[in-house]
Amino acid sequence: MEVDLTQMVKNLENWMNNYKNPDHLPAIRACLDGLSFYLSKSDMKLEATLVGVHSRICKVCNNVIRKKDISKCHILPCDKDNEHIICSDECFKNHFYLYSNNDISRWDEVLCPICGEKIGRPSIEKAFGGKKKFKKMLENEEDAKAPFYPCDICQSQKKITEFITLMCDHRYCRSCMEMYLTTYIMEGKIAPEDLKCFQCGIPIDYGIIKGSISKKTFNILEKFLLRNWKPDNLDGNIDYQCQGPDCEFRAEIFKGMEEFTCPACKTTCCPLCYKNPHIGKTCEEYEKEQIQNKENQLMEEFARNNGLMKCPHCGAMSEKIQGCNFMTCHSPECKGRKYFCYLCGCVLQTTDHFTHFFNKPFEFECFNKNNRANKA
Repeated sequence: MEVDLTQMVKNLENWMNNYKNPDHLPAIRACLDGLSFYLSKSDMKLEATLVGVHSRICKVCNNVIRKKDISKCHILPCDKDNEHIICSDECFKNHFYLYSNNDISRWDEVLCPICGEKIGRPSIEKAFGGKKKFKKMLENEEDAKAPFYPCDICQSQKKITEFITLMCDHRYCRSCMEMYLTTYIMEGKIAPEDLKCFQCGIPIDYGIIKGSISKKTFNILEKFLLRNWKPDNLDGNIDYQCQGPDCEFRAEIFKGMEEFTCPACKTTCCPLCYKNPHIGKTCEEYEKEQIQNKENQLMEEFARNNGLMKCPHCGAMSEKIQGCNFMTCHSPECKGRKYFCYLCGCVLQTTDHFTHFFNKPFEFECFNKNNRANKA
C-alpha cells in the first residue's frame, strides 16, 4: 500500500489553520497518528511542538508565539482574529527589507504576509523604535540619495536638498539666498525689481522669500511693505505714518488738520510734511522760512568769523577797511542816512559820533561792549 505523505502533510496544515473548528480535531489526531506510524516504519521520527489553543504562529519565521508573549509582538492592523502577527522587531525588519528591497523610503510598499494589504506607517514606526526615529531614518535615506548641484551664486557643489528652486526654475543654495535677501531687506530694497532672480530678473515669489529668511528679517520686511503701501482712496484725507523713533503707528486723519499728536509715541508734527507744527503757514511757506533762517545763521556765523557787522536797519553786511567805528550805511535802502556802531551793532544817531565811545570812535571799546563785558 502506497501512502502519499506529502498530501497528508498538506491536509494536516489545512486542518491546523482551522483548528478552532472542533469538527477537525479527530481528523488532525488521525493524521498525526498516521504520519507517526509510517515514519516509524521508515526509521524516522515525528517531532511536534505542542501548541496551545491560544498560541500563535509568526507568519514570517513560523516560530510559535506563546500566549504570554503575544502582547510583545506586532499584530498587524489588517488583523481581525489575532492571526496576522509577527513575533519580533527583528523579524518585522527582515520582512520589511525584503518587501522594500532594502530601501526604507519604500515603506508604503510593504504588505502583510497573510492578506497582502499594506501594513501602514504606524506599525512600521513601532518596529523601528518610534515615530521620531523612523522619520530621522527616512531623512537620512533621502539625504544619502540626494544628487549634488552647483550654486550659481557661490559656485559650490551642494546637495539638491540644500537648494531653493524659484518659480522661474532657477536654483540657489539656501545660505546664499538668505544672505542675498537679508542684505537687500535690511537696506530697504524691497521692491519687486530689487528682490529678483539673479539670472532672469523675474521677481522672487513672496512665499519663497518668507521661507528663505529668518523670522526677525521677515518682520522687518513686513514693516517696510506696510510703510510703502498706499491706500487706494483717501477722499482727500491724510495717510499719516508716524515718523517717531521705532513707531509704526499709521492712521487716516481728516484733511485740514495742521497739527497731530501720535497716540503711540506722543510725537507732535504737521501731518503733511512731518516737520514741526506751523499753524497758519503752508508747508511750502514754512520750508522757505526754515531755509532763510538757516542762511541767516550761516551768514551771521561767517560775519563773526571774518569781522563783518550787519546793519541793524537794513541787514546789509559791512566791512570796515579803515576809519572810525561810527558807521554810515550806504546800502540802497539806507542811502547813507542810517548809522550804527561797528563794535556792538546798535543803532546810532549823528549826535552819538563821540558820546557812544569812551575816548574816540577810533578805539576798540564802546559803552555797550564795555557794559556786556562787565556783566559777564
